[in-house]
Amino acid sequence: MRDPGEELIRIGPAIVSPLTLHSDRSTRDFVAFEASGVATDFKPYTFVVCHGGQLTSNGRPRSRAVMIWGPSGRIRSSAPDESGTLRKDTSDGGTAAITSCTSP
Repeated sequence: MRDPGEELIRIGPAIVSPLTLHSDRSTRDFVAFEASGVATDFKPYTFVVCHGGQLTSNGRPRSRAVMIWGPSGRIRSSAPDESGTLRKDTSDGGTAAITSCTSP
C-alpha cells in the first residue's frame, strides 16, 4: 500500500506455473521499506522460488532463496549447495536449512 503521492518504483508480472513463490512470513502483497532502506518491521524475510515444487531434481538446483535482512534492508539470494541444501539467514546471524518449497 502506498501513501498518497508516493512513487511506485517497479511492478512486474505474476509468476506462473511451474514456478512457485512462498515466504516464511505473512507478507500480504508487499514488503515495505523506510526511506533509509530498512524493512519496516526489522525482521528478516525469506522467499523461496521453486521450479515444479522441488528444491533439487536429479542433483540439479531447482530453487533459489531470496532473503531481505530487515535491520539493514540488505537483499541477497542463495542457491542449493553441493549437497542440495538451500539455506536461509536467521535472526541470530546464523543460517538454517530450507527443507520445503512451501514452508521455508
